[in-house]
Amino acid sequence: MVLHFGVCDAQSIETDFSKGTLIIKSNIFSINGIDSYWEYDVAFVDANKSAHVELVQLVRQRLIEANSNEILMELDLTTFIDIQEYEIATLKNRQGFPDDFDINFDDFTDLQFRTMLASSGNQEYKVYLFRPETKSFEFAKDLSGASLEDGILLDPKNEIATYSSKGGGGLYSFKKIYFDKGEIKYSENYWNTATDLFADEETSFIFHYQKIIDNVVVKKIEIPKRIKNEGLESIYSPFFEWVSTFKK
Repeated sequence: MVLHFGVCDAQSIETDFSKGTLIIKSNIFSINGIDSYWEYDVAFVDANKSAHVELVQLVRQRLIEANSNEILMELDLTTFIDIQEYEIATLKNRQGFPDDFDINFDDFTDLQFRTMLASSGNQEYKVYLFRPETKSFEFAKDLSGASLEDGILLDPKNEIATYSSKGGGGLYSFKKIYFDKGEIKYSENYWNTATDLFADEETSFIFHYQKIIDNVVVKKIEIPKRIKNEGLESIYSPFFEWVSTFKK
């Protein structure tokens, strides 16, 4: 049985007691010139009884075209490790994306969703690319990835998307995807590996570089480096500087 608590149009809330969920519709907004709204399936969170507001957690999320009620995108939450909790009012008034996120630089807004936030600072993002020919969003596995920043970093001037992650023991990696006319031109991978310790004063690293075109490695470079030990993060500055200034 579904009960409808009407507010107006896309501001409605439905309750499906057979599933124990609420269906919440956001206010209408425009994305890529399309009037749309979010439709959320949510479940109540077992919150502290002293809390003054009740929180809900997303079960399913869809982007709907307001005029036709056609689904423009459905977000698969089964792979999400980090699912945030929200107040219902927040979801109703939530646009949920930055207008300037255009990962392939084709002048259309794309969508990114954080699926994980680790204690190490690693964050995983899923990317949905807007397809103007179908006026819908498509999951882009090859553009999804990790970032140590709040989101995948974009360089519109040079049409580059940059990904980053870290492992234990001062190990880092960066990936840069270069675009041309909305399509991937090539990508570059940078990462470091530790080899030996020298009297606990220096660590020997190898800085790695790969250039990839059409999933084929066309160039590989390995550069040995010795870094003075000043804590696990002492590698970050010299490695990041190398990534930023490396001449291929």
